[in-house]
Amino acid sequence: MGNGGFITANLVTGITGTTPETAFPADNLNDGSSSRPCRWAAGSLSITVAASGGCTGIGICGHNLRTGGSCTINGLSVPVLAGQSIWHKFSAPTSSAALVINGGGVSKIGIGEIVMGVATVFSHNFSYGWNEGRVYVNDIHETEFGMLLPYEKSNSGQYQLPFQLLDSAAIAAMKTLYQQQRGSLTPFLMIFDIDAGPCCFGRLTNHFNTTFATPGVNTLNLEFREDPIGAFLS
Repeated sequence: MGNGGFITANLVTGITGTTPETAFPADNLNDGSSSRPCRWAAGSLSITVAASGGCTGIGICGHNLRTGGSCTINGLSVPVLAGQSIWHKFSAPTSSAALVINGGGVSKIGIGEIVMGVATVFSHNFSYGWNEGRVYVNDIHETEFGMLLPYEKSNSGQYQLPFQLLDSAAIAAMKTLYQQQRGSLTPFLMIFDIDAGPCCFGRLTNHFNTTFATPGVNTLNLEFREDPIGAFLS
């Protein structure tokens, strides 16, 4: 497994190709919010993503593609799994990406965010991989007749990213990331394996726990929460 990494600066400048629905425009794909998606009135599409500068990878986040769908990026096929954002590492830096997508049976393809930029790779990998959970935000409305109407507002993935045996430089780099994103204020693309993905668009939580021991054996735990994608998938 390759080391993890992240992209904080989305360099996407424009998206052309298959025209999306008016209420879900292409500008939503790089507005920093996966809960404002772009949606097409079709189960397949072909678009070109343009970016400023040489980008090393692209993330397609918060989509409603089904397992069995397909996606090619610059002619290369990438795996598609329902509920899992797509990460593709370019073989060489590029400023454009041609995407051909089939939703695998959905009538309208929706994508929450496309992030394309220069990935920073962690100098150390997660200790023993990462821990994944899921957070559901639910509510219950009680009618005047006492009937309970539960409903789901949103759900999203939550990840614990443990690091061990960190030197002082690695600790400093993690702190810089945390401070740069203002804790949970600013979302970015987290990549769990820089070579093969997956990735998530979201933000760090407000927890930043570091244990200092002798040089080179410090430990640090980051928590990352995927931004919810809203109700457009239904």
